[in-house]
Amino acid sequence: MAGAREVITIALIEGDHGPESIGEWMERLAPVEERRFRRIKDLVGPPSLNAVYQVVAEDNLSQPIAE
Repeated sequence: MAGAREVITIALIEGDHGPESIGEWMERLAPVEERRFRRIKDLVGPPSLNAVYQVVAEDNLSQPIAE
Protein backbone atom coordinates (compact mmCIF):
# COMPACT_ATOMS: atom_id res chain seq x y z
CA MET A 1 0.00 0.00 0.00
CA ALA A 2 1.50 3.31 -1.01
CA GLY A 3 1.29 6.11 1.54
CA ALA A 4 -0.59 4.41 4.42
CA ARG A 5 -2.81 6.74 6.39
CA GLU A 6 -3.33 6.97 10.12
CA VAL A 7 -6.69 7.30 11.80
CA ILE A 8 -6.87 8.37 15.43
CA THR A 9 -9.99 7.46 17.37
CA ILE A 10 -10.79 9.17 20.65
CA ALA A 11 -13.71 8.17 22.87
CA LEU A 12 -14.74 10.30 25.82
CA ILE A 13 -16.70 8.29 28.36
CA GLU A 14 -18.85 10.36 30.68
CA GLY A 15 -19.72 9.56 34.23
CA ASP A 16 -17.91 8.38 37.29
CA HIS A 17 -15.60 5.79 35.73
CA GLY A 18 -12.17 5.09 37.11
CA PRO A 19 -9.28 2.87 36.08
CA GLU A 20 -11.08 -0.18 37.48
CA SER A 21 -13.69 0.04 34.69
CA ILE A 22 -11.17 0.18 31.79
CA GLY A 23 -11.37 -3.56 31.11
CA GLU A 24 -15.16 -3.44 30.90
CA TRP A 25 -15.12 -0.49 28.49
CA MET A 26 -12.42 -2.03 26.29
CA GLU A 27 -14.48 -5.22 26.09
CA ARG A 28 -17.62 -3.27 25.17
CA LEU A 29 -15.82 -1.22 22.51
CA ALA A 30 -13.90 -4.13 20.92
CA PRO A 31 -16.68 -5.24 18.52
CA VAL A 32 -17.26 -1.64 17.39
CA GLU A 33 -13.54 -1.10 16.77
CA GLU A 34 -13.29 -4.39 14.86
CA ARG A 35 -16.18 -3.42 12.56
CA ARG A 36 -14.69 0.05 12.03
CA PHE A 37 -11.30 -1.39 11.13
CA ARG A 38 -12.80 -3.93 8.69
CA ARG A 39 -14.51 -1.05 6.84
CA ILE A 40 -11.34 1.07 6.52
CA LYS A 41 -8.59 -1.58 6.44
CA ASP A 42 -7.82 -0.94 2.77
CA LEU A 43 -7.27 2.76 3.47
CA VAL A 44 -5.07 2.56 6.58
CA GLY A 45 -2.26 0.50 7.99
CA PRO A 46 -2.80 -2.06 10.78
CA PRO A 47 -3.57 -0.76 14.28
CA SER A 48 -0.32 0.09 16.03
CA LEU A 49 -1.42 1.29 19.45
CA ASN A 50 -4.41 1.01 21.70
CA ALA A 51 -4.20 3.07 24.83
CA VAL A 52 -6.51 4.36 27.52
CA TYR A 53 -5.95 7.61 29.35
CA GLN A 54 -7.83 9.07 32.26
CA VAL A 55 -8.45 12.79 31.84
CA VAL A 56 -8.38 14.62 35.14
CA ALA A 57 -9.96 18.03 34.63
CA GLU A 58 -12.87 20.21 35.56
CA ASP A 59 -13.81 20.93 31.92
CA ASN A 60 -17.28 20.09 30.68
CA LEU A 61 -16.59 18.96 27.13
CA SER A 62 -20.31 18.69 26.35
CA GLN A 63 -20.59 22.50 26.42
CA PRO A 64 -19.24 25.03 23.89
CA ILE A 65 -16.00 26.72 24.89
CA ALA A 66 -16.69 30.22 26.17
CA GLU A 67 -14.68 32.95 24.45
